[in-house]
Amino acid sequence: MSCHRHVFRAAPAAVFASVQRWGRRNNVHKLTLLVQTYEKPCVKRTRIAEEKAYYPRWFYLRYATEVIRYSLKHHLRLGQALDPNDDQRLDAVKPLRLPSSEERRQHLRRMEDALALLHKQVMEMDAVCAVTGAKKSAAARDPLHVSAADILAEVERSQGRLLSLPAFLRRFYRPSGGGHSWSVNELRILHLRLTRFVKLVLDIHSTRELLALEEGKHARWGKSLSEEELGKLFDAKRLDLPA
Repeated sequence: MSCHRHVFRAAPAAVFASVQRWGRRNNVHKLTLLVQTYEKPCVKRTRIAEEKAYYPRWFYLRYATEVIRYSLKHHLRLGQALDPNDDQRLDAVKPLRLPSSEERRQHLRRMEDALALLHKQVMEMDAVCAVTGAKKSAAARDPLHVSAADILAEVERSQGRLLSLPAFLRRFYRPSGGGHSWSVNELRILHLRLTRFVKLVLDIHSTRELLALEEGKHARWGKSLSEEELGKLFDAKRLDLPA
């Protein structure tokens, strides 16, 4: 029941009249033919044929993709026995060794040194341009200029919540300031250093928590003293009664 009419530039009204006559004869309203959401019968037949042909294949490919991703994530080999020499199953055969307390302390010291250096670099951006290396004059600074120390203090007060780079540029970049305020490149460098600063602070905090947990400074949930530890505790606290 489809209606195909070619629209010529010379007589578009005649084509519209022909379509209207066809619609009146087949009880199809003219607005139904003009709206974009109306699916013509020929298009509907083509869509149903495509769905019958391709949708089962599409669902099968999606299921196969999920199976492959699961096998890669869990180091599975479908249809093969376990081979200890298989490097893809190395994590399952030989789990990764956890770092010792001494290695964690060394890593913590390195992160603290990197954090101190990064803090110094952020503070120096108020006095020295990070792009050109030229010294800045505090007297010629824009009155609406926000220093790097104030920005860092604001990030620390907000517990590490840092604006995204576009929002950071919209807030602190002042085109009217000229050379007396932050440039775009300086703000990009400052945002990168602040992002690294926040990540280092979080890593240092988590490493300290792990060290404190290993050293027994936290509550030992779900654990109890062994027989040897109980014996040592009893011997240390025992009072010898007189005969």
